This record gives sequence, structure tokens and C-alpha cells, in this order.
Amino acid sequence: MNKKYLFLSESTLKIIAIILMTIDHIALFLLPSNSDLQIALRAIGRLSMPIFIFMNIEGIYHTRNIWKYFLRLFVLGTIMDIVGIISKYGPGNILIDFSMYTIIFYFLKQKNIKSLISIFPIAFLVLSDLQISVFGIQFFNSDYGTYGLIFALFIFLAKEISFYVCKNQANIMQIDQDYFLEEKLQGTYNVAASIAIFIATALFYVIYRIDYTLPILPGTIAIQSWCFFSAVFILFYNGKRGYNKPWFKYGSYLYYPLHLLILYSIHLAI
Repeated sequence: MNKKYLFLSESTLKIIAIILMTIDHIALFLLPSNSDLQIALRAIGRLSMPIFIFMNIEGIYHTRNIWKYFLRLFVLGTIMDIVGIISKYGPGNILIDFSMYTIIFYFLKQKNIKSLISIFPIAFLVLSDLQISVFGIQFFNSDYGTYGLIFALFIFLAKEISFYVCKNQANIMQIDQDYFLEEKLQGTYNVAASIAIFIATALFYVIYRIDYTLPILPGTIAIQSWCFFSAVFILFYNGKRGYNKPWFKYGSYLYYPLHLLILYSIHLAI
């Protein structure tokens, strides 16, 4: 895709994902279950999940300190777990998923045997729908489990394949690699990630049609299948940070648990 058509920054993409997620959760908590309006709004909200995973993978590649990035996600996810236990709020915690993806794909990106061995215990915890029980209380509730990890893997592979293809093209055309990557990589990756999201969505939908009782499928798989439309936004991502004031950076992390608590409280009150 031509670079001039890439006009969505990271901050803009994040705002879009937050709005979509909020629509989804408003429908989940405040509308009658299985009503036409709830189903329609939840289908729209499902577009947020691949966008957040896409940005998580981008964060792994571009963060200055992978461990600070991991700790922001993990600590906030743990706090959300504690608040969830106190309030008896039950659903899984996507911040735990993202913190695990960060470690898994950071090590996978290193492309050495020691790093590959390191990811196995973490991947096992996610694939087993990570839940750790302390004195009978469940912590670290993964939200998407195997489903989310496979989605993230497909997007990660799209990133790696895009690098490989662009570097090879530069060599074949005898063009400076850095210049070629600057001009072509982002558009190539956007297309590859969009294809990866479509393939992952199609794969899980086929699995659902074969046997909808399999534990790797999320309970909302029929609605979740609409998430492939997230490619409409990802295709126009320009790889730039955009607005990055501290209040926005850290506020976007805090928004997830805070809006859930507010909506859950309203749900209990009505």
C-alpha cells in the first residue's frame, strides 16, 4: 500500500479501539441479553480485539524497555484482578493476555534456542486458559486464552514475514535496505496483518462449524467473527506514535479497568 494513504497514527488507532471496546461493554452490561441491539453493538465492539493485539505486537517491536512495557501491563492486570475479586466481577482480564503475549513474542523475536525454550512455560499457561489459584481465589484470569494467542501469533508472523519480504525485495532491486523498509515495510505489514486476521477469523469459524463445543473457542464466537472488519482501520496505520502526552499514554492503560468497574457498577444498580 502506498505510504501516502497511511494516515492513522498509533494514538488514533488506540482511540478507535477504545471507542469500539466501550460500545461492546456498554452492550454487554447495560442492554438486555441477546436482544437485537445488544448483538449488533457487540459485533461492532468485536473489532477492538485485533486492533489491540496489533498494537501490542507493535509495542513489542518499538518499546525502549520491554520489561517496563511488560510490567505496566502485568501490574495493572493484577490490580484489576484484585479489584475484580473484591467486587465479584467475573470476566477474564485482557491485560494479563497482553502481558503474556509481550514475553512470548519478545523471546520468539530473538530467534535463538534459549529464547524459544523460555517461552514454553508461558505459552502453556496461556494455552491452558491461564488461571492461578491462591487460597481458593483465582488470579490472572486470561480473557482470550488459546484463541487470543493464536490471533497474536498470526499477526506476529505477518510482521516477521513482512520484514523478510521487504529485505529480499531491496536486495533483488539493489536498493538501500533502510530506505526500502522506511518506504514499504509499514504498508506491506498492514496488508499482511489484515490477511492474518482474516485467516485466523476464518480458521476459528470453520472450527466452530465443525464442533462448537471445543474449549479453545470463545463463548461469543459467532459475534467474534465480525472482528475481521478491524482490517479496515489497520490497513491505514502509518507506524507513527501520534499524540503521546503522559496523561494519554497512562490514561489509556487505566481506562480499561476503570470503565469496566463503572459499567459493572451501573449494571448492579439497575
